[in-house]
Amino acid sequence: MNNYLKTFMRGSVISLFGAGLFGLANFFIRRQLSVELSVADYGIFYGVFSLYSIIFCFMELGLGRTGTLLIAAAGEDTKRRDKVFTGVFQLKVLLSLCCAVAAAFWCFRQYSELSRSIIVLFSGLFVCKTLLGALHALWNGQKKYATQQLFPLLISALTLLCLLPDAKITLSRAAFFFFASTLAGLVSGWFYSRFTGLGRLCMEFDPGLCRELLTTGGVIAVCTTLISAGYYLDTVMLSALKSHESVGLYNAALPVMQIVQAGMVFPAVFLPIAVELNKNKEYTKLLAFVRYALLIALAALLPVWGFFYFTSEFLIRFLFDVRYIAAAPAIPILCVGLVFFTLGNFLMQIIICLKQLRSMSVISLITFVCNIVLNYILIKHLDFCGAAWAMLTTHAIFALLCCIVLEHSIKKLKHQ
Repeated sequence: MNNYLKTFMRGSVISLFGAGLFGLANFFIRRQLSVELSVADYGIFYGVFSLYSIIFCFMELGLGRTGTLLIAAAGEDTKRRDKVFTGVFQLKVLLSLCCAVAAAFWCFRQYSELSRSIIVLFSGLFVCKTLLGALHALWNGQKKYATQQLFPLLISALTLLCLLPDAKITLSRAAFFFFASTLAGLVSGWFYSRFTGLGRLCMEFDPGLCRELLTTGGVIAVCTTLISAGYYLDTVMLSALKSHESVGLYNAALPVMQIVQAGMVFPAVFLPIAVELNKNKEYTKLLAFVRYALLIALAALLPVWGFFYFTSEFLIRFLFDVRYIAAAPAIPILCVGLVFFTLGNFLMQIIICLKQLRSMSVISLITFVCNIVLNYILIKHLDFCGAAWAMLTTHAIFALLCCIVLEHSIKKLKHQ
């Protein structure tokens, strides 16, 4: 247990530090946009961003998670590692281009006020983000946590450096800065991996490996995609059911939530460790991790709620602008919801490693349906606060179902 715990703690410390800096950089990016753009334009920008995110979640088919699993399982076999990385990258190229076309078509219909150049830039941005996901799978599968945190941080820092001197930020200029920074991060990440021996692209197409990736992913890909897509569903439904101003206010509360979002590093850090524990049939240790995670999450709920309940208005005034003060009530709700989301994602790594595919399917489907229904009902009555409550409730259901499944599954495996 000590070796696994040391690896987990080392990865968590590195990832927490990186995620903290990443969250801080993203906050300043959102703050700069919120100050320079009108509330409506700020809402349009992040409405389009969420729309692209949810489409790319569905059509990416969970290849990042599947790639991480296969690269972790490859161990020291560099030839196998590079083949998996190449297969993930090739499939992501194909799927991201399909996504770009689908997302652009949807945006042309929903955001008729946007120019074609902005939508093209958003398409390019998300193609680059998708391909960067292949590098993340490569780094995470080899437990290169510092590298995994470094490049997203560099991309955010570069975006911020582009935005800060620009006194006349427009939607098109903001979209261009996001795209250019992500493209630079993708290219530099590829060269870094190539010349440090972390992985390289093979100049051949392997249909057999691509089939293996899609087959291995199978249910895992669909389930993780449903969970990930639900993360952006609130903003997309808020755009459809309410005004751009509501989306703008909601996306003033979200950056404050990123303070808690640093905890999202734990699931990614734990995935290769869970693969190794399951491979060695150390189910008692897996169960211990489940219970520790549950206790920590429950202990965090009240302090997180209390802190953000009493400081939300101050944080909005201090970090943003009085124009966004109405967003304050959503902050404690979102932050508590993210605690449940982090717990559920942590537990989902273990369910994936145990190959409880039927249970994963049920959990993902229930969670996604609850998310849609709750958002539709609550947004109509409570506006953006309804979206926040829908997120909290959905993520609590997600975490609860994962706990129940794991307790039952691990105890059953221990007695086999």
